Amino acid sequence: MSLSYFVVRVRCRRKESLRSLSHLLMSFLLSKLLEKVVQVHMQDFLNSNGLMPKTQSAYRKFHSTETAVTKVFKDLLLAADADPMSAFT
Repeated sequence: MSLSYFVVRVRCRRKESLRSLSHLLMSFLLSKLLEKVVQVHMQDFLNSNGLMPKTQSAYRKFHSTETAVTKVFKDLLLAADADPMSAFT
């Protein structure tokens, strides 16, 4: 569905509908804003108190899925070097 279709549909509605739509949109935006504020404060608290696990890759700066996969792959390679029985054999 294109944005122009949405705009045309909204313009065709009555003013009461637009008011309820604007209230709905405002509550959605406020909930997303509050969610982001809580997430940032929680992350700062956990990082400053050292409560985030070392292996936690989500919600950390400079960590991603790629970082997590790279660490798992490195651990598998080290296990294969140390022990003849590993996930690679």
